[in-house]
Amino acid sequence: MFSLLPWRKRYGYQPGFEDFLFETFHGLDLESIVPREDLGVERQRSAANATYYQPISCRNMRFVLREAGKLGSHFQHFVDIGSGKGKACIFAARSGMFAAVTGVDFSAPLTAIALKNARHLGLKNINFDCRDAADYLLPPGKCLVFLYNPFDEIILDAFLRRNRQHFLIHSSIIAYAHDGHRGVLQNNGFELISRFEARKVSFHRMRPIS
Repeated sequence: MFSLLPWRKRYGYQPGFEDFLFETFHGLDLESIVPREDLGVERQRSAANATYYQPISCRNMRFVLREAGKLGSHFQHFVDIGSGKGKACIFAARSGMFAAVTGVDFSAPLTAIALKNARHLGLKNINFDCRDAADYLLPPGKCLVFLYNPFDEIILDAFLRRNRQHFLIHSSIIAYAHDGHRGVLQNNGFELISRFEARKVSFHRMRPIS
């Protein structure tokens, strides 16, 4: 069945059986690829530096939350930068680990789908903000900031620079999946807490100023 999905051949993407069941059982719109050219974004600079939309698997999202819980931090907020259709935010909201959950995405069509998914599940502690990551300021309090390879090193650098004071003040942690540009974090003063090569997931925090 999954082999018939049109995005499998082009992107190598094939949702797992659990992902299919999660989407189908809850009546959600999650499991698809949305090419960059279909994101519906007018700001060309950001569109040129974005990746396509692909949801994280249920298995990997559980892993991210489980490992975050082992860090001994009490997170007030979960923020997904490049939240797409809201899958990671849904898992975070349902986990009970966070007082508030926010998804940030520059695509209005994807943000609308994410809102619809959250409302369908009746989730109250979740919000979606249609905004460019390069312009976004993280909320006060300690955050788990989640990135699932939403853009290239240019936008990642802009986001980190804009939120440098937040990371210094609140000691928020970045969970970075498909972390191909993690060198940008190091260049912006972050230190690696842990990395899991098999899953391409790493956790980072700002190095304290000595």
